[in-house]
Amino acid sequence: MIKRKKKLCKGCNTEQYLFGHMLCAYCYNNPDKRKEHGLKPLKRIQPRKRSDTPSRAINSLKSPYYGFKNQIELFEYKWNTYPKTVDGKMYCEFTGERIDLFNGKTRFINCFSHILPKGLYPLMKLNPDNIRVVPPDFHYCTENFTSDMRDRHPTWDFDKWFKLVDEMKIKYKTLGY
Repeated sequence: MIKRKKKLCKGCNTEQYLFGHMLCAYCYNNPDKRKEHGLKPLKRIQPRKRSDTPSRAINSLKSPYYGFKNQIELFEYKWNTYPKTVDGKMYCEFTGERIDLFNGKTRFINCFSHILPKGLYPLMKLNPDNIRVVPPDFHYCTENFTSDMRDRHPTWDFDKWFKLVDEMKIKYKTLGY
């Protein structure tokens, strides 16, 4: 990595990290300093308008929220209704690992995996049938699946997961989205 050196700014005559045209970031963005050094004024960046993509148009027409305002409410519902053993432990249906150990940890939110991805199927984002409670490592593997993951995790039931994905795609088509 190249170390940056502080140099003398032409605008304010202080030793600073230079931004451009031998000016520090403050002087470079200051219209008066730019004019003093013969630079063109900066154009104001106009905020882009959101384009109305087909998915947004569909969302605004149908908006299936399944009774949830946001994903956090949905995740809380899934967590509270997830089946527990007699002693209160929760196990993943695909890996057999304990899930309840992640409650209150930083990786807790990664325990909720969308069967059909939110980006490709935005109308299924808040569908409780589209969410499964899994360990964060399994969630990562299903999101970024490669064939060598089967070798690394031979006890995990990827076939059951991908069968579920196919079933959800059929259900998505029958809903008429």
